[in-house]
Amino acid sequence: MRSKKEGLILFNGKIYTQERKSPLVSAVAISGNRIVEIGPDSIKQKYPSRRFRKINLKGRTVLPSFCDCHTHFLGYVQTLSKLDLGSADSLAQALNLIRKFIKDKVPGRWVLGYNWDANLWKDSPAPDKKVLDEISSVHPLAFSARDGHQLWVNSVALKMAQIDEDTSEISGGQIVRYPNSEEPNGILKDKARQSVEDLIPKKIDPLAVKKAFKNLHRKGITAIHNMENEKSLSFFQELDLQDKLHLRVWQTIAKDNLEDAIRAGLKTGFGSEKLSIGGVKLFADGALGSRTALMFEPYENEPDNFGLETLSFNEIAELVKRASQAGISAVIHAIGDKANFHALQAIKEAKENKDLRYRIEHCQIVRPEDLDLFSRLKVIASFQPIHCPNDYEMALKCWGNRNVYAYPIASLLKRKVIICFGSDFPLYDFDPILGIYSAVNRKLPKSKNPAWNPSQKVSVSQAITAYTKDAAYASGRENDAGSLAPGKLADLIILSHDIYQTNPEDLHRIKVLATLFGGEVVGGELY
Repeated sequence: MRSKKEGLILFNGKIYTQERKSPLVSAVAISGNRIVEIGPDSIKQKYPSRRFRKINLKGRTVLPSFCDCHTHFLGYVQTLSKLDLGSADSLAQALNLIRKFIKDKVPGRWVLGYNWDANLWKDSPAPDKKVLDEISSVHPLAFSARDGHQLWVNSVALKMAQIDEDTSEISGGQIVRYPNSEEPNGILKDKARQSVEDLIPKKIDPLAVKKAFKNLHRKGITAIHNMENEKSLSFFQELDLQDKLHLRVWQTIAKDNLEDAIRAGLKTGFGSEKLSIGGVKLFADGALGSRTALMFEPYENEPDNFGLETLSFNEIAELVKRASQAGISAVIHAIGDKANFHALQAIKEAKENKDLRYRIEHCQIVRPEDLDLFSRLKVIASFQPIHCPNDYEMALKCWGNRNVYAYPIASLLKRKVIICFGSDFPLYDFDPILGIYSAVNRKLPKSKNPAWNPSQKVSVSQAITAYTKDAAYASGRENDAGSLAPGKLADLIILSHDIYQTNPEDLHRIKVLATLFGGEVVGGELY
């Protein structure tokens, strides 16, 4: 609930501001949606109780609220009504979940799901259309993989999308076919998914949107860098105009919308207090899970598979140059080592606007000789630390000894590269506390796997900075977000424990007790 009073004073706390001059204070004063003062508890005497609500934190910890720097918000909203296949550890389990889910669905209606991962299905056959056809021949079925780069569909969906033996391969994608045949097997990779996805209804449920906001606030998230297309921009614009946008959103521009954005005069940073324009989102390759991440050397035991070049180096360079000339930064998806090299070289060749901040998303495997380029070019590295432990077994299988170059977070920090953290939700858990745990420990809680490349562990302080101060920098919002200081937005969280004093193995036990967005309590409650 929003206080009916003019402002709010939080005192007797451990308030980690992320500001160098005053890194730790015990009190913060808020008026409206901005911070007006930080300092010792004595500052509360300046603000009369008849106008300011005063809350004794009783020693609890306060941080700036979190920013998830890689999201698919509308995709997440839509998953709230889809089948989650994440719990399936075999093809048989996945099919059982689908059978139960489909029982009450009207024939002819789409049945949708997400989060399957065949890489974790030990001793199971590969998924294909035939096993889905046995479940239903009257519903179009479509299930997106956890990596977000594969779609598993049945024959009904393929027929609706007009994909058959005579369909040509799609540039930047792959229609997987049965061995020694031209018949599609029901797995569509990267751009090959588009013809099916375009057919799926995109109706947005307002109740699901409210639930999505609530779920993010519960985890301390008040800002996102959203990697979707123009539909998301229109959606957020409408909410902003109605004063119903309860996040701060940095929205990227899809490649196919770049020319429209340039004609409209849009530039990176344009927007309001809650919604601003980001960079143009480009894809240099696919993903590890689908074995389409672009590599210099072939995948283990797949001598002919080097991954997928979704855009050529020349195409990336030309697009970065075109965007830069128009005042639009570049946000480049790059998983494989060759994709990261292409992205870096494209920025090097096309970087014409020194005021723009260029980013590479994921950076999952980078050759040691390419790390210095991040620093020299001042490229921001956007990681999703929750991916790291989830990718461990898959990386060993696909990349072999090269896996030691995966997720080089500490190596880039040593080179003074700006790092920001996110989750890639809905593909993975968006809880920043779990993300911090993963970055600090390089494994998941209770995991039987060892810490993956422990030399790349980061400190709690570095992980928090990547979710707060440097996350704000990555979106050009460092002057009013990312830290707690007079004049900045009152976006902050209250934690159950002092995260800086917690044993690294216990970080995941920390809870967000309250989340404030512009001085208003939007998650949890003040006590």
